[in-house]
Amino acid sequence: MKNLLFIAPLACLLVGGPARAQTPRVGAVVPAPYRLLRTIPIGGEGGWDFLQVDPAGTRLYISHDAQVEVVDLKTHRLIGHILNTPGAHCIEVVPAAGRGYISCGRSNTCVVFDLRTLRTIATVPTGTKPDPCSTMPSPSACLCSAATAAPAPYSMRPPAR
Repeated sequence: MKNLLFIAPLACLLVGGPARAQTPRVGAVVPAPYRLLRTIPIGGEGGWDFLQVDPAGTRLYISHDAQVEVVDLKTHRLIGHILNTPGAHCIEVVPAAGRGYISCGRSNTCVVFDLRTLRTIATVPTGTKPDPCSTMPSPSACLCSAATAAPAPYSMRPPAR
């Protein structure tokens, strides 16, 4: 009886029980859970890096070489640029502070910008090659980590309004 309890499930698997029905054959096209909904033309020169959607889901920030492109997600149109962000990487958006942060790998800085006007408010020096940014539990500060920073990460508080 013990042998039968062991062999019966094994036989189902080998012969083509439930597991076989879920495993696609080699070369089969498996439907993806994602699909392309829309293409928004941006244009311009240079490489692309991080994407960031604001918490309200209304704007998409795209790091694009030496600038950040801003797209309105309701109209699907480019609505502005944040300039002078050489080697733009990570973008962090803090609506409660009215500020955003962009790590800039080629200038070893973090650009602080106004969310409403998209204008630069401050440029903060970091260590070499800053990349990821993250807000602190309090929305009044942002952490920006650099590859060779000592000490890292850097904490930045937005300038007073």
